[in-house]
Amino acid sequence: MDTELLIAARQGDESRFAHLLGLEDNKSQITIDTDKRRIARDEPDFLLGVTYTGNSLLHLAASSNFLDLAAKIWRRETSLLVTPNKVLETPLHCAAKNGNREMASFFIGFAYQMGEEDIMEEVLRARNKDGETALHEAARHNHAAVAELLITADPRLASVTDEQGISPFYLASSLGYLDVVHEMVQGFIRIEENRIEVSKAYYAGPDGQTALHAAVLRSKEMTEKLLTWKPLLAKLSDNGGSTPLHFVASYGYDKIAEVLLKCDHSLAYLHDSCGSFPVHVAAKMGHVRVIEEIMYGCPDSDELLDARGRNFLHVAAQEGRYLVVWLICRTTSKHKSMKNARDNDGNTPLHLAMDSGHEWTVEHLMQDKEVSINISNKKDLTLRDQSALATFNDKTIFPKFQRVNFWVEKSMEMLGAYYGARRWDQFVDDHTTKEDEEKENEKLSSAIQTIGLGSVLIATATFAAAFTLPGGYRADDHPESGSPTLADKYAFKAFLVSDALGFFFSFHSTMLLLFCAVTSSGPHLKKHFVSLALQFIIWASRCTTISFALAIYVVSGSSNIFLGLLVVFVGCVVIQYNVVRREIRLAHMVISARQGWKKLFQNKLPEATLRYCRAAWCRYARFNIIYLAEFCLPAVLTVVVPLIQDLVLLIVGRVWDIGTAVVAYIN
Repeated sequence: MDTELLIAARQGDESRFAHLLGLEDNKSQITIDTDKRRIARDEPDFLLGVTYTGNSLLHLAASSNFLDLAAKIWRRETSLLVTPNKVLETPLHCAAKNGNREMASFFIGFAYQMGEEDIMEEVLRARNKDGETALHEAARHNHAAVAELLITADPRLASVTDEQGISPFYLASSLGYLDVVHEMVQGFIRIEENRIEVSKAYYAGPDGQTALHAAVLRSKEMTEKLLTWKPLLAKLSDNGGSTPLHFVASYGYDKIAEVLLKCDHSLAYLHDSCGSFPVHVAAKMGHVRVIEEIMYGCPDSDELLDARGRNFLHVAAQEGRYLVVWLICRTTSKHKSMKNARDNDGNTPLHLAMDSGHEWTVEHLMQDKEVSINISNKKDLTLRDQSALATFNDKTIFPKFQRVNFWVEKSMEMLGAYYGARRWDQFVDDHTTKEDEEKENEKLSSAIQTIGLGSVLIATATFAAAFTLPGGYRADDHPESGSPTLADKYAFKAFLVSDALGFFFSFHSTMLLLFCAVTSSGPHLKKHFVSLALQFIIWASRCTTISFALAIYVVSGSSNIFLGLLVVFVGCVVIQYNVVRREIRLAHMVISARQGWKKLFQNKLPEATLRYCRAAWCRYARFNIIYLAEFCLPAVLTVVVPLIQDLVLLIVGRVWDIGTAVVAYIN
């Protein structure tokens, strides 16, 4: 095709386009012109030229909305109306894609004038390479007027799906085009008034979905419009058995869930091919408001079980959706049956939460007094057994850093939870896996490198801080030249102590790791040294935090006292965070919520269990005391050492003065 002609079409210059073709209004017939830029119209089939992509002159006229030219071109070459380009698009596809309703109307009128039924079908139902009709293009590009025109011209056109099984109605719904959906719904209503059945093909989507599956994910208005037209859509499921309510529950659209349930509350009782009801899907994704909507419309939804015999609390517990668990646990007796329900394997929600390692979910369930901690599953494992099992095979280098196992085991122990009825030694032997020495050495080597990097970093920082003191040094003309400027301040002395402690702890940690790396000892001894090194680096990090806060406080001076205090406060908050502290807090919360501290030692347990429980409490109290001593050690040393130093200097000074006075008296 001529380049000038293509440029004129792209620029929308209709007069230039007509001039180049020689189809101006004052031309009654095609004549040869002396203008060299015009197409040689004396050559045969000059109107049949195409672009590189196969677009004919009628395609270009349709895309540029050249109405009069399109009519003249069609009159001279009617075959162009059904001639496709390389992607099998006809001029009607181009008109629908660009929203040219008048152009599309012209093409439909041209087809009627040709008078052949086959031509009509060939024009209106022509498909591109993806199997899409002009109605698909109108729906995709949000051209409601063109869609209305096409449905009016051929009511059955809406039932033509593409290669993926997508109808134009589903396409418009999935894109959220409310105007197109409205026009198509009105068209369907007219079709039904003419006693033409609107089959599933009219609203079909991929994988057996309907237009409502897409509409519920787009807007409330669109959902209401579809339900008003055909309420049956709400019950139709896709190939996986999922209804639109399943889709809504998956995304958490509670307002649309309310609309669906008002239309038909029985939707909550339809399960998918895996046996999951909408409430299970909402619980799996943690959408509390959708669950509340379902439970409001269907109060017995807590009794619905999936294919594995699980209610939605089982699903939420396994997935770690603690907000859903909290929703159920905050009701004292309304959902009591759910809390201790057993699935096909005998697992309660607490079993599943512990298996999955979701800490907050376990905490919420254990705090609920109605949740039993002594139920066993079909493997005869109680919750105490399950917690112990995880502890057996947990090869954590530092046992206090275990996630759920540590505080759960302690809580179970102090609450007097039962083990299963079996020989404990056999149970331990059966469920303890043999330690792989090679893998254990690899893990220890990785831990040594990681911890060593941290210890060296802290040692370097604290060593440098000792010689780049805050405030600098006194000048040479001062009587105490070379001494620190802020040496007389208590906060400065505390800074020196904490900095020195940080260096000593980190350096000692580095030496332990160095010894551990070069020794040929077994994994158990190496693990002991790594554990010690980790404890020392924890102390070093606290001392470093304290020294940094004190340095800021010292240099801020009296004019910025509030800034200095703020930094010290933030430093204290930072050093408060500790994994062990978190474990202790969780255990405290569970015990106080279930029993309260005053009821812990009431004789409601068997004598042997009570004695064991009290012994556990003694061990727990000792652990807390040791932890507090370790935690406070850096701060105590930082505070006390400068005071001791000042006290010693004061005593020495007084003794020296007394001695000097005695010597002077004798002499």
